[in-house]
Amino acid sequence: MRNADRIISIVLLGICAFFFVEARSFTRFGRFFPLTIIIILAALSLFLLVLSFVKPGLSAIFGRLHRRHIAIAISIVLIGAWGILINVLGFVVTSVILFTVINVLLDEKHRSFLSILKKMGIITVVVGVFYLFFAQLLLVPFPRGCLF
Repeated sequence: MRNADRIISIVLLGICAFFFVEARSFTRFGRFFPLTIIIILAALSLFLLVLSFVKPGLSAIFGRLHRRHIAIAISIVLIGAWGILINVLGFVVTSVILFTVINVLLDEKHRSFLSILKKMGIITVVVGVFYLFFAQLLLVPFPRGCLF
């Protein structure tokens, strides 16, 4: 596990360095948010790199994450799929479907049919409010797909 932590932290630091260089070409205000995220990710990557050299007993606080690595990796892939499918299916449909799947995937304890319907309802309301606020009040256009 310690070697995997070292490898992933170094890869993340490389990704941060690449995007830091790319973000420098943005406008002054356009680069504020990306640079903030890059700095936070780099700091967390450095923290992970340092923890990979510490004795395993001292980093036991992160021990619960072992069984969830696959679910987290799938969630990251699904978020990338969301970015692609948003232009095909539309913002609302893609958001409700994929965020429900991610929520069910990450919540191992509550996977009953009723619980999934409840989660889908909550996600639908949140996405709907988000859509109405930005599309109707702020007039921000959203990608429209074949469904909505």
